[in-house]
Order: sequence, then structure tokens, then C-alpha cells
Amino acid sequence: MISLDSRAQNQAIGSWREHLPYNRGKIVAEAGNKIYCATEDGLFAYVKEDGSLERFSKLNGLNDFGIAAIAYSNEYHVLLIAYANSNIDLLYDNHSVYNLSFIKEKNIAGNKDIHSIYIKGNNAYLSCGFGIVVINIERQEVKDTYIIGPNGTNLNVLDVADDGTTLYAATDSSILGASLLSPNLADFNNWNVILKDTGNLGDFNIIKYFGSIIYVNYAKPNAINTQSDELWKLENGNWSQVNQTDLPQQPRRYSMKVMNNQLLVANDVSVSVFDSQLQRTGYYDNSSYSNPHMRDASIEGNNIVWVADHIQGLVKIENNIASNSIFPRGPYSSYTAEIAISNGKIWVAHGPRSLSWNPQEYPIDGFSIYKDGEWQSWNKNNTPSLNNNSFYSNMSLSIVPGQSDHIRVGSVVH
Repeated sequence: MISLDSRAQNQAIGSWREHLPYNRGKIVAEAGNKIYCATEDGLFAYVKEDGSLERFSKLNGLNDFGIAAIAYSNEYHVLLIAYANSNIDLLYDNHSVYNLSFIKEKNIAGNKDIHSIYIKGNNAYLSCGFGIVVINIERQEVKDTYIIGPNGTNLNVLDVADDGTTLYAATDSSILGASLLSPNLADFNNWNVILKDTGNLGDFNIIKYFGSIIYVNYAKPNAINTQSDELWKLENGNWSQVNQTDLPQQPRRYSMKVMNNQLLVANDVSVSVFDSQLQRTGYYDNSSYSNPHMRDASIEGNNIVWVADHIQGLVKIENNIASNSIFPRGPYSSYTAEIAISNGKIWVAHGPRSLSWNPQEYPIDGFSIYKDGEWQSWNKNNTPSLNNNSFYSNMSLSIVPGQSDHIRVGSVVH
């Protein structure tokens, strides 16, 4: 595995350049000749034609940071970007950006998070913490808002799908459906609960229509307080749990995606590809590349899979073997406890701390150096000595006097 990087042009005096970690991939979207990868801290695109990388940030047109969801419209050649603060950008193929700040600026009581984006024709359905927001992509405007909870109250919608006749909403407590022929989907009376979590044990967090069947991921914590996901299906009006060998109960399913008449299912350690009969036709795990932390996937033809990996950025798998780990070079982590500069070199200790200088958690993100226009990092994934449960939360660092390539790092021993 190698890391590819875009070579930046000479930076103009007085201009700014972002230095973000791009390795923590979480969502991938195919856009013709490009593959977009949203990370915990940024967004980049891989151009298939020449292998170049494009970075996107507030420095070159985007209006916010902290991406929550992305989806690409092939019809309108635009990437919809939803941010953690509910702001929305429309990023077009020519790099122009149109901002929609309706949700961010609107005074809405409670949760305004945008969890996912579902595109159908010229509409984009945004699953939000209070309901569903419909954007008309062609007209670049908010078309409608559906508040579908009991008696018109807010409901935390996590995902949306449709089967051609019914629009489905997966929420943290139930599955609701409404006829697409209804003249007013904004009226909560037109929505009916078709599956309810009677024990309030988990969330219906993913819903997809595939092979004439509605599939729903049901995520719930188990006895040891970790997530244990089940897959349910709605077929011929009846709900049942899917319990086949290729789709067992999983620790956590991060994504399910329908494309090219195939269903892609990603959990932390594998990506599975299924045909319309739910027979597995492809499987990618640590036999494809080492130390996978898969979050999302896209498939191109029958033999190329693009994976958003939470450690290795964007990974291309061709004929079951990963050829590249792709992401722009940057520091390993956005956690920054201390920075030291000497002789044109910048050292960063990756360890969060609170205002009282106490560690907020126990990451093994190590430390990074920026020199000669390149970043290099030492962390739990590339330095075995840091992954021995005794070098958590790097809180401070100092450069050894007269030796700018040597540092002392202070950490919390756990």
C-alpha cells in the first residue's frame, strides 16, 4: 500500500494553505471521472484520468467544515455536501459552489443534524434531526419540509428511501411510510408507522430499496455496551429478520449502498457485495489490504471497489487486491495539544486536552512533523512501539536544543 499525494503549486506570499488530516475517510461518492472522499476533517477528490488529487476547503470555495453527509447527482453534475452545523453546499463539476444555509439559519428547536442525503430525480431528501428537508437541486432551493412526528412533532429521521410508490423514513424509534401520490407529504397525518421499536432498544439508522425489497438496518447496543446490528426486510407487506450466512448479525454496519443493481454493505472490517437475490458476489477484507477500517464503499463495473477507510483515506481495490491508499498528505490527526517550531520544521503532538489540561480521551495518534513541504507521522498504525497501551494522549512536546529533528513527547500513561 502506498499513499498518493497531490503536489501543490508554489504558495503565494501572504496566502493561506490548509493542513488537514485526510486519512480518516468516512464517505465515498462516485462522480464520473472523479471519486469524492469525505473525511472526518475535509474533502478531496481523486481524478481517475490522471491520478491527481483535488482538495476542497473554505480556502477554495466551500462555506464550512466538518462534513456530515455527501451525495452526488449525476443528472445535475453536483455534489451535495451537508455539514455538521447543518449548512449545505452544492459543489459543481466546474468547482463552483452554491450555498444553502436555510437549515443552519432557521430557528428550529432541538436537533438540526443532517444524517444522510437521498437523491431522487431533481429532489434531494435530507434526513434531519427534526424531520425531512427536500431540496430542489435544479432550482437550488428548499422545496419543502416534512415534520412527521406524532401530532406534527419533530422526529429524528436517520435515512430515507422509496420503492416507487411509498416514501420511507427510518428514525431512531420507528419506520414510517407515506404515499408518493399524496398531495401534501408535509402533513404528518399522511405518514403511518409501519414498524416500531417497541422496546426502544436501538435505532433504525439505514434504509434501502433493493431487488423489490425494503431493507432496514437496526442498530442496538448489546449486553456489553457495544453495537449489535440486525438486518430486517419488508417483503410482500411482511417484516422479517434477515439471517443468512453472508449477512449475519454485525458489530456495526456503517453503510449500505445500492448501485449498478448491487447492494454494498460496509462494516469496520469488510465490504460485501450482493446481487438482487441477496447472494454475495464480492467480499473484501484484510485479505485485500491490511488493517482495514472500512466506513463506506462504491463499486465501478464488476471488479473495482472504492473504499472510504477511517485510517487509510480512499482505497482502490481492483480484482480483490488493493493497489493504492489515496489521500493528500497532512498531519495524522486534527487533535493538537502542542506545536513547536524550529529551523523551518513544525512538530505537532496529537492529544486533546480540556481547559483544565486533563486528557479528554485516550487516543494513540502520536505526533507529526512538517518539513520541506511534506508531512510525516508516527502513530499507532505505523509505529508498533506506540501501540502498546502505554503511550496515550500526547499532551506536550519540546524540541531537543540544537537538534531540530529530535523531540521529547509527554503523554498520559494509561
